[in-house]
Amino acid sequence: MPAPQPHDKILFLPQAATNPWIENYYHAELSEKNEATIDAYLRVLRQVTAWVAQLPGSEGTFHPWFLTKTAFGDYLEELKDREYSTSHLERVKTVVNGFANWLIAEGELRTNPTRGISIAPQALLAPRECQKINASCFAIWSSGQETCVAKRCLLWATGRDVE
Repeated sequence: MPAPQPHDKILFLPQAATNPWIENYYHAELSEKNEATIDAYLRVLRQVTAWVAQLPGSEGTFHPWFLTKTAFGDYLEELKDREYSTSHLERVKTVVNGFANWLIAEGELRTNPTRGISIAPQALLAPRECQKINASCFAIWSSGQETCVAKRCLLWATGRDVE
C-alpha cells in the first residue's frame, strides 16, 4: 500500500492484532448486537485506542487511564481537521461513551471522557446554495422532464414532503 498523502482523509494508525480491552468489552457488551453494528463499533474502538496508544507516555500500548477528556477532544479535533462528517463524529462519541461507561463499571476509568464534549451540528446550505438548487430543480421540472428524480428534487428543495 502506498504511503498516505497529507491530503488523504483516512487516518492511518498501526493496529495491534488484538486489544484485550476491546475484546473484553465485545464479549461483555457487544456480542448480542447486529453484525454490522459490531463491525462499526469495533472499527471505531480500534482506531481510537490505536490513536490513544500513540500519546506520549503510553509507550504504544492502550490503557484506559490515557483515555481522558483532553485526549478524546483532541482525537475528535483531528477527525474534524480531516473533514470527517458530523454524523461520523457523533458515532465515534457514542461508541466511546459506551466503552467508557463499561470501563467505569469495571473500575478501570473514573470519569467518562465524552461527558461535556459537544459536536457542532452539520452546517446547513447557505441560502444562495439553496436558491441554486431550487433553480436547477425547477428548470428540470418545467422543461417537461417530469421524472421522479426531478419531482423529488423540487419537493426536497422547496421543503415539501418527498413521498
